[in-house]
Amino acid sequence: MKKQPTVCSSSFRATWNALRERNVADRQIAGATGLARDQVDDVDRRFPVEQWNLFLHTAVALSGEPAFALHLGERVVPEDMSVVAHVAFNSAYLDEAVRHYARFAKLANEAEQVTLSEKGTEVSLAQATVPACYAERLSVERTFSLGICRIRRFTERDIDPLRVCFQHAAPAYLDEYERIFRCPIRFGAKSNTIVMDRDLLHVHIPHRSSQIHNALLQHAESLLGEMAQGQLFRERVQRLILQNLHRGEVDIGWVAGQLAMSRYTLYRRLREEGVKFQDLLDETRRELALKYLGSPEYSVNDVAFLLGFSETSAFSRAFRRWTGESPATFRRGRPG
Repeated sequence: MKKQPTVCSSSFRATWNALRERNVADRQIAGATGLARDQVDDVDRRFPVEQWNLFLHTAVALSGEPAFALHLGERVVPEDMSVVAHVAFNSAYLDEAVRHYARFAKLANEAEQVTLSEKGTEVSLAQATVPACYAERLSVERTFSLGICRIRRFTERDIDPLRVCFQHAAPAYLDEYERIFRCPIRFGAKSNTIVMDRDLLHVHIPHRSSQIHNALLQHAESLLGEMAQGQLFRERVQRLILQNLHRGEVDIGWVAGQLAMSRYTLYRRLREEGVKFQDLLDETRRELALKYLGSPEYSVNDVAFLLGFSETSAFSRAFRRWTGESPATFRRGRPG
């Protein structure tokens, strides 16, 4: 199963809080999005990027503001910032901040790749969505507005970019772009890019904390390492299944206990990745069955035992359901 990129919970929480500030009730937000407040308050939780894109569209409708995503970027509330923002704006200088942002941006939105480049007197931050099928105008609007507004807030300087480029077409609320970015704006560009004067990289960030910066930098590096491994929750579950099938029947209750969570939590976590426990168990057993039956050193009875079936007949029924033939027929059809 191909992993869908994910978005951190702080982005959802900040958006939810912005709707609250517009007098949209929690029950309205929950009803329109299918989310619960405790889900977005869970700092370790991540959501599929498709859900994030849909959440932004729903927020625009609930707020009644076509430019809601741009306005969301103007909302600089430290309590709602992700670890990426805290690492960046506890840096000593803007140069360090933008480099940290480019490195760790995927912790906020795994589909966003940020590239920092310098040419002459200019420095550019280009944002690309990978895979491109997850590209969303509202998300780019929020990200760019947030970046510029946070730079102004945390440097305490009235900094304007040289120009900002967007791949999407100009929206009806162009005046809001002009008010926020205060620079030439290009639409229909080859890439989403913020271009700044290179000298701005030397701007000092006052009121930063070196202790917070160092602690969160280590945390961000750890999170990035985990993300680089690309391990889904389903892979943790599958590993437990693989390691323990031979011990006997491995059911959802046992796996949940090994992961120190309830059956419901395990079910929910797997559902978020688009898989059911029984399907994952069947998939794991099927792959192992094909592997073991392809080797003459294992009898059908051995394979049944290794896969945790109490009876060979139960394994044979399952194998026929998976492949349409019995284990013995499958084995006879293998090249000798």
